[in-house]
Amino acid sequence: MIDRIPDPGDSRAFRLSLTVRGAEVIDQAIGIVADLLEQVTTPLGGATSKRTLAMMRDLQALIDHPLCALQSDTNLTAQGEHNHA
Repeated sequence: MIDRIPDPGDSRAFRLSLTVRGAEVIDQAIGIVADLLEQVTTPLGGATSKRTLAMMRDLQALIDHPLCALQSDTNLTAQGEHNHA
């Protein structure tokens, strides 16, 4: 699905490109993801509804600040409170 050819300018490197089959698989995957997105967001009013966009912002915030980081921050805060007592 991927062609790997030597880079003519650097003998250590390779150039990668999709084969025709690779491009077909990518197109199929994009269609499947689009269908799934529609199924998941329909109860919220569709992919571009205010509720969906708000949910996506919330999910992005969770991705940007994973729970383990939040738990560490909470533990540090809790430890700091005990140290000041």
